[in-house]
Amino acid sequence: MRCALFQAFPRSLMVVAGLALALLAAGGVAIYQAQERVLARQAEAELTAIARLEIDGISDWRDGQLASAAELTASAFLAEAAARWFEAPTIELTAELENRFHALQLHHELTNVCLLDREGRVRLDLAGGGKTLAPEDEQAVAQAYRQGGPVFIDFHTMRSRAAPHTGVVTPLIRGSSAGGQAIGAVLLEQNAERFLYPRIRSWPVPSQTAETLLVRRDGDSVLFLNDLRHRPSTAMSLRIPLTRLDVPAVQAVLGRRGLLRGTDYRGVPVLAVLAAIPASPWFMVAKIDQAEVFAARRLTLGLMLAAALALVAAMAAAFGLLWQRKDTRHFRLLAAAEANARAVAERNRQLEAQLQQSQKMEAIGRLAGGVAHDFNNILQAILGYTDIALSAREAAGALRTDLEAIQTAGRRAAGLTRQLMAFARRQPIEPQVVDLNETVAATIDMLGRIIGEDTELAWQPGADLGPVYIDASQIEQVLTNLVVNARDAITGVGKVTIETSRAVFDDSQSAERPDCAPGDYMQLSVSDDGCGMDKTTQSMLFEPFFTTKKMGKGTGLGLATVFGIVKQNGGFIHVYSEPGIGSTFKVYLPRAPAQTEAEATARRAHKPTQLAAPRGTEPLLLVEDEPAILAVGKAMLERLGYTVCAAATPGEALRLARDPATKIALVVTDVIMPEMNGRELFAELARIRPGLRCLYVSSYTAHVIARQGIVEEGVHLLQKPFTTETLARKVREVLDQA
Repeated sequence: MRCALFQAFPRSLMVVAGLALALLAAGGVAIYQAQERVLARQAEAELTAIARLEIDGISDWRDGQLASAAELTASAFLAEAAARWFEAPTIELTAELENRFHALQLHHELTNVCLLDREGRVRLDLAGGGKTLAPEDEQAVAQAYRQGGPVFIDFHTMRSRAAPHTGVVTPLIRGSSAGGQAIGAVLLEQNAERFLYPRIRSWPVPSQTAETLLVRRDGDSVLFLNDLRHRPSTAMSLRIPLTRLDVPAVQAVLGRRGLLRGTDYRGVPVLAVLAAIPASPWFMVAKIDQAEVFAARRLTLGLMLAAALALVAAMAAAFGLLWQRKDTRHFRLLAAAEANARAVAERNRQLEAQLQQSQKMEAIGRLAGGVAHDFNNILQAILGYTDIALSAREAAGALRTDLEAIQTAGRRAAGLTRQLMAFARRQPIEPQVVDLNETVAATIDMLGRIIGEDTELAWQPGADLGPVYIDASQIEQVLTNLVVNARDAITGVGKVTIETSRAVFDDSQSAERPDCAPGDYMQLSVSDDGCGMDKTTQSMLFEPFFTTKKMGKGTGLGLATVFGIVKQNGGFIHVYSEPGIGSTFKVYLPRAPAQTEAEATARRAHKPTQLAAPRGTEPLLLVEDEPAILAVGKAMLERLGYTVCAAATPGEALRLARDPATKIALVVTDVIMPEMNGRELFAELARIRPGLRCLYVSSYTAHVIARQGIVEEGVHLLQKPFTTETLARKVREVLDQA
């Protein structure tokens, strides 16, 4: 039987089969390794960007501390007051110095301010705890006296307390800066746990394992300066010997820079980016677990196994036919099986390319969403204080014009962050069932003004369209970006056409378009007779910051925003273009269940009337971990008549709530905070104060407290940045809710 089997199968065919299987295995290994390299490069880019943000922030903070201390050295008034106090420490002089030091403490968020005499003894301690200098403090004082300028004090623990501190000591010079004499010094202390560690712990994109580490060399070991995500309460206490060369922190202090694969303090394999912080003995390590980075390889492995099984099955079927019948017809079947195997391999290659592109866009989108969150926090402080300044009686004439210019620039910047969030698919939305034709028709006049008189705008609404479920403002965003893009593609006189129609995709059509699910869609198309695009340009069309326009003529976010909005609403987009002929963008949005005319009439009847910004006198609890936003939010609410208790941490908010003397009608809280998030905080507050109401405020979007970017029923969210009027209406809405 065995001899008959070998006679039935020609040896050449058996060799071909063996080679095919070997090539399949080699190709699978190559694809697997290529996917790993792509993921590693993406992780390196993200870690490098975040490390640079952290380093710039720490350097700016350190330089700011030294600059503030230098201003004290240059203050002849402070030096003269200190000299007179050393000679005769009267009650009046003591009060004058303490007031000055209290102002420094509040302005620079200091833990303590001390006045030292020429021998380095503490003569005035603002904290009033009998301050004793640590060895690091004593060395810095001596150095400051020698060089006649401020000296930064590195991380250290105080004798009287365990919390790590940093500080700056600067001499007070009586007389001219050239020939003056140091008569004492000022010591500025800052609690690292309260001010620096939260900055280091922040991570702009969601991650289960990523963190940044601040380290320095300490003898024959590396010392971890900040609290660790996976091992808390270890700042200034965890040391790893320099002989552990597999640890990224060790490699950082030994001079290694850039991407490194190693094991962290837990012994877990990680990818890390190493960098030095300029003008300091510190090093930054931005790391993430390799298991999180390479999780996408599982999908790749599944695709390769599916392709391998399909190829083996095809070859087995072909050889089975050859074994049974050896005529020409079965050889044709073998050729067909081989062609099918090649088609499966090509399909696998296309899926692999789509997977890589999807991961790339997702990584950039996560980073863009994180940057937009941080930028919204900054804009909230700018726009909030501008609102307060404009409401003052003194804001008139040229001053008011300048303030309104600042407000306009801030709102334009807020528009840019909304585009970033739209691309990242994190834009807060309020979808409803809308008629696509009516929504488009309402924007035609505005679009006509945008494209100008040289370009004809044609509007061709389709008949028998079904409703779509989308935020109507997003349709305006999509149309505006597509029409502006079409206008810029036209040189001289041209035409832009907007059309709507209905499209139905069945299973066979969806198989040819991986981004399309079977179903009923409403099509919105924008066509132009401009310059058109080649295939290379079309392949990069929706990537953020990609643009073919001249410098200063475009941000490269318009089409990326369109892509994000369409994907966020379950649709897809196709582009048809030829150089010299023009382009057509076709947006497909899924059909929504139709609503009755009575429901639509009821919605229009209950449309709220715009009134003046409402005020109130109720007591509110405001919780916000950003000091600038806490201050401006408190000022805005107090100007509206409310009594405000401000808390910088969830722990402080809970302490206020447990105090029976504290009256609270509504808690206004940030969503993302270091100790616990806003939802967890409100759950604790509700147990202490049953019936308490809550308004969430965040630079992050509604996906933090709801899914799909849609605010759940009964949950109130106010998106930063907001104006005084918007805040007033939202607070009043929550307080008046039955």
